[in-house]
Parts: sequence; structure tokens; C-alpha cells
Amino acid sequence: MVTVTAGAGWGKTTLLEQWSAGARRSYPVVSVSASDPEDSHRSFAAALDRAFHRDAGGAPGSQSGPLAIVVDDVHLLESHADRETLERLAVSLGRHETLILCGRSQPLSANVVAAGRRLTLLGSSDLALTFREVDDLLRLAGVALDPADLGDLVGHTQGWAFSLALFRHVVADAADPSAEVARFTRDSGLLADYLVGALLESLPTGTQSALLALAVVDEVSIPLAVELTGMPDIGTVLERLCVATSLLRRRPGAADGPHYDYIDLLREHLVAELRRRDAARVLELHETAAGWFVENGEFRLGLEQAVRAESVELVHRLLRLHGLGLVFSGDTPTVHQALAMLEDRGILTHTTGMLAVLLNAPYLLDSVRIDHFVRLAGEAIESNTATSRVLYLAVLVMRAHTEPEIRERMQQLADTVAEAGSSPDDSASAVNTLDARIFAEAARALGLLRLGEPGECVQVAVSAAGSADATGRPWLTMMLLDIAANAAAQQGAWALQLSLENRVAAHTREGATPHDLVSAHSQFSVASAAYQACEPYSAARLTDIVQTEWRSLDPGLSLPPRVLQVLFQLDSEPNPRPLYDEMERLLGISLTKHPRTLAAGAFRYIDLTLRYRGRASAREAVGTLSGVLGEAAFEVQLANAQIRAGSALQEAEEETLLAALVGHPLAWHGSSLVFGWTLLAGWAAESGREEQTLSWLGNALALAERMNARRPFLAAGGEAARLVEERLGAFGASEGFAASVVEAARRVLPPAPAITLTPVLLTPREHDLLRELPLHQSVIDIARKHSVSPNTVKTHLRSIYQKLGAGDRSSAVENARKVGLL
Repeated sequence: MVTVTAGAGWGKTTLLEQWSAGARRSYPVVSVSASDPEDSHRSFAAALDRAFHRDAGGAPGSQSGPLAIVVDDVHLLESHADRETLERLAVSLGRHETLILCGRSQPLSANVVAAGRRLTLLGSSDLALTFREVDDLLRLAGVALDPADLGDLVGHTQGWAFSLALFRHVVADAADPSAEVARFTRDSGLLADYLVGALLESLPTGTQSALLALAVVDEVSIPLAVELTGMPDIGTVLERLCVATSLLRRRPGAADGPHYDYIDLLREHLVAELRRRDAARVLELHETAAGWFVENGEFRLGLEQAVRAESVELVHRLLRLHGLGLVFSGDTPTVHQALAMLEDRGILTHTTGMLAVLLNAPYLLDSVRIDHFVRLAGEAIESNTATSRVLYLAVLVMRAHTEPEIRERMQQLADTVAEAGSSPDDSASAVNTLDARIFAEAARALGLLRLGEPGECVQVAVSAAGSADATGRPWLTMMLLDIAANAAAQQGAWALQLSLENRVAAHTREGATPHDLVSAHSQFSVASAAYQACEPYSAARLTDIVQTEWRSLDPGLSLPPRVLQVLFQLDSEPNPRPLYDEMERLLGISLTKHPRTLAAGAFRYIDLTLRYRGRASAREAVGTLSGVLGEAAFEVQLANAQIRAGSALQEAEEETLLAALVGHPLAWHGSSLVFGWTLLAGWAAESGREEQTLSWLGNALALAERMNARRPFLAAGGEAARLVEERLGAFGASEGFAASVVEAARRVLPPAPAITLTPVLLTPREHDLLRELPLHQSVIDIARKHSVSPNTVKTHLRSIYQKLGAGDRSSAVENARKVGLL
């Protein structure tokens, strides 16, 4: 069996196609793609049968000669039935049959390979080097080959980097490198495997065994190395190997002494060699490593090793004892892998159900996606520990929505917490009990928020966040701070909300990887703050958040970063139509579960919908806002005002919007209130009401400064920023922030198109309306004066702006004067 495992774009399919084209000249090759559209509605077994019938005329084992079975995109085979079919195929391979599995990951465990059969593993490391690169690589090691020998070596290795790196190490001390080339190129096997074997053969038997055993862990300390090898002097061996070869690296400075690790490519091949020699030994070593890590408090590493050991009993025990702490610490990918393994084995218990639920908290606890996990967690709950009952009732509080249900569940939770405190479980660890009590406070805070008590919610959540932080539970800490930030927003306490979000943003962990859930949450908060403040932020960092593997494990971050990406690009893009289409698609997926993200993009979305889809579609969008945010949400009132701008209802809408803004409205996102004030200021400026324009712009700036939010002034081509720029010097205490808004607009917004002094062709009606623009009249005033509807006026104005290369009224007037139309 051959496995080819690498990420997208590494050329796996091209490699298969090139190999298959040549192999077909000698024997049949059966190819099946798991992503074939023709087979997307069928089982893998049916696709395999059809491929055999078409290409080989039979089933495995029916060929008298060699037969190759190639499965591309094997990572797409996720169902139990498909995996079982593939496993049966691997086990039943005939003597002359080869199974080649190619994909981003492999669904089969290596131990399914029949005894005595060869297993070859290829990864993304097996990339081709050019003739010149190989020559340079060898010369750096002091090895110079003539062109003929170099050509033989490159041809035999196909330029694979790891094979050539190993060759360099093996041949560096050879008296006759050319003879070594001849010796290696005569071998018909994979050169990398041959060279690993050569490397092992150069070592004493005991050292060989140790070298292979240590490859089962990513990094090893001397105490762990003693545990895995049984060699008290293994530290001396490791030090000697570090001197002898650069393939083993020493990392000093750890608390338990130096740590050692192989280069990844060597470790993969050593593990493969160990599997070929003794597959059962690999699993035993993983289990030994798991026990050592757990004994030393490294529970995440212990669980990872238990999963690799494929020990159902050990994995379930570790989840029961330490799964809660791992989830609340942010090590959710590890827990997810363990749960997936148990589910594959048919192991579904209260523990697995509760952990599956908590992986989603607090984002999708009311989703049908986890209903069955909640039911599983609730089975025989009365006979479970008090800690388990606390967790379960906390989940029920988070899933409750009506006031009577919330109050009833909160009382049940309080009673159970008190019971757990008076008679703690002997079987439950003190750590789990404390984690459960903090999570219960998160549920209580969320319940208070839904009951309309945001002030008390903030107090409960912030206090519990302090406890979670003190006990080293950053995932739980950030969940509580997020609840508190939402409550602060409902109070209109924007400075407090900003402070809480800054606390979340500060949780990036040192040395964090792209798979670190805690740092991902933190980075998203950093990105959101940078967006609102118009501060520089690397788009690549946001792309990392979107593309990392854990996004599928945490629904709370699966969509918001993608929406934020679009919002970042909107202001600097001269033609926002493609971005609007993307925003429309994203907002239509599942943002009912992410109201704050929906609220953050609502003003832009309604504005662009009016431009590209019209008023009817904008009304439908307002219906979506109302359904998600609630009819009383300020974002809904703001959207209605946007739709009625320029109509006969604008004057009435202005009064309604102003009353809402001064009446402490319920807003999901603070920037919505800034948008409200800038919208009013724009209407006042259109009608020439300078005093109101200045007053409402001042309100917008004062509020935005408390939130450090410059972004709202950049909407609609920066119309509000231009109003601010025209009035700089009149904003008193907010003058400095006003200047920073203008600077941000100049830096972020695309430059206005250059105006050439050539005649601009306007229709007679457009000429008439152009003359009205310098008079600071409203659209309604202009419509009445010319006996047309406000919509007709707006249509003509859009045409005028387009012809003059302007984004708003003041720019249109300025450009018209430049070309002599005014």
C-alpha cells in the first residue's frame, strides 16, 4: 500500500496522473476519485465497483498479473461505510496488487496493512529538487559529483528533497561518492527508505531500537526517552547522535532538561520503518508516552498519544478525567479528535455527549446540530455526579429563551451548585468541580442578559472571568468576557465594552500556532478593533484565522472573520459590487447565530443593497435584521431610515431616528449609533441646516472617540469624513479625533478619479438639477420644486455624480465648477 498525503496544491493528482499514464503500459490501473461529481450521490463502494468494471473488468484478486488501484482525494471519504469499504480493500489485497491512496489526510490506520506487505508513505516533503539545487546541496556537504552521476542520482530519486538530504548524510564521509551513487541507483526500492535503513545499519542495535522508539513523539525529554526505551543512559546516546548528525536536534532550556526532536521528515520515515518491523510496538509506545505525559500533568499531549495508540479505554478515561479542563483551556482540537475516534468506535456516553456540547458553547447551544449530544449528556443524569449535573443544567440555561424557562432553569442550576458545594463528589476531581462552577456562572450571566439585566450580567461574568483566568482556563475566560462585552453594549457602556474586548485581544499566547483556538479568538478581537479604528492590520493574519483547521471545530469563528475580510476591503475598493455579492452570500449562510457580526455590517449591507438591488430587496434585508436582532434593535431602525432617505417619509424618519438616538437605544454594535448620527448629519447638510449638521457630527465624533471607531465615517465613499473635514476646527474637545478621522479617510479610501477638463454631457433635466446642488436643499425640496418624485431626483443625481466622477454632492459641485458647468 502506498499513501500520498499532502495539502492542496502540492501536485498529488498530477503525480498520480503521470505515474498512471506510464504504468498502464505494463498492467491495468483502476482509478477512483472520491470527488468525482458523477459519484457524489453514490457510495464509495458503488464508485469502486463501477471503476473496476470499466477499467479492469473484474474485482480485486481476479487479475492473474499486477493490478494497481488508485484512490484520489481519499480524505473526502468520511462516512463509516466508505471507510469500512476501504479497509476491506486494503486487507484483501492480492499478492500482485497495489493500493495507492492520495489525499490531504488518510482515513485508514497503517496497521490495517496485511502482515508481510510493504507500506510506503509519501508526504508533502517529497518534493522535487532541480539538477542545480541537488548539486548545490551536495557541494555544501563537500560532495562533488560529475554530471553523469548527478543525473543518475536525480533521476533515481526524482529530485525528492528528503531522499537527497539523507543521501548527503550517508555519503558525506564516503571515500568514493560515485561508487555510492552507483550502489544506491541499483536499488529498486524507494531511495528514502533505503537510506533510512542505511542510517540505522550504521548504528549499534540498541541505538537503532532507541532511535525508532523515540520517533513516536514529536519532541522528547530525557526522562521520557528513558521511559520509552528502557535505557538509563539514553541521554548520552542522544547527545552522541546530536554530534554525529544534524537530523537530531537538541533544544536546551526546558525545566526537565534538554529536549530533542528529529527533523519532521526523518521522524515520519522512522515511524514508518518501525511500523514495518513491528506495528503493534508502535501502538504500545504511544500508550506508554500517553501515560508518562498524564503523570507529568501534560494532559493534552497525553490525550494526543492515547488517540495515536488507538486505545478506546484510555482515551475515554482521559476525557472523563481531563476533557473538561482541556476544553476550557482551549485545547479543543485535541478533544475533537478524541471524540471523533470514540464515535468511530461506537462509543457514545454522557462524557462524550457533554464534551461535544461544550465544544460549541456558547455559540450554537440552541442548534439542532447538537440536540442529540444534549440528550446524550442528559441520559441518567440523576445517577451522575453533582459536577455532571451542574454542567448539564448550565447548558440548559444557555439553551433557554423564554423568561419563565430561563428563571426555572437558573433556579435549578443554583440549587444544584449549592448541593455540589455541600456534598462534593469523591469521584470528581476538585479541578473539574471548580471548572463546572465557573461554567455555571457563565450560564447565569447569559441568563441575566436574556432577562434584560445587563448590569448584573456584567458583574457576574467579569467576576467569573477573573476566576477562570486565575485557574488557567483562557477559553472559558474569553467566553465570559464576550458575554460581559455584549451586556455592556446593551447598557450603552461603550468604554467598558472596549475595555472588555481589549482584555480578550490580550490573550494571544506566546508561541501560539495557527491551530491555537485561544489565540485565534484573541486575534479576531484584535482584527475587529483594528477595523473599527482604521488602524493597519495584516490581511494575511485574518486569512490565517479563516483558513486554520480549528475553524470547523468552533462555530463561533467560522463566519465572522470572513465577513470582516469583506468589510476591510469595501472601503478601499473602487468597485465594491463583487464584495457586495460576497457579503450577501455570507450574511445569508448562518449569521442568525452571530448577531453582533450581522449588526457590525448592517449599515454597509443595506446601503449596498439599495444601490445594487433596489428598495424592495433592502426591505427584505431589514426583515432579516429584525428576525435576528429583534424589532427593537437600533440597527433595524437605522436600516428603515436608510431605505426612506430621499422619500416623502424622510422628514418623519429623521424625527424617529433622532428620538431613538437620544433615548438610549438597544444596539448590538456601538458603531451603529455612530452611523445613525452621521446619517442625520448628512441629511442636515443636504438641506443646508448647518447648525444641526455641526451638532450631529459632534455627537457622532464624541461617541466614536469613546469606542475608538473611525470606520463609520468612511461609509458611502467617505461622505461623513468629508463633512468632518469641511468643518475642522469646530469640534472642541473632539477636534483631535476629528483630525484622525480625516487622516484615516485619506489613507484608506481610494483616490478620487482624476477629472479632465473636457465637456461633460448632461441631459437638460440633469443641468436643471445640477444648478440646485449648491443651494443646500434636500432631495425632497428639489423634488417639490421640479414637480417630480424624490426617487426621480435621486436617479438623476446618481447619473450626475457618475458623469462628474463624484461620490457625493459637494464633490459633484466642485467638479462641475472645474469643467465649467457651474
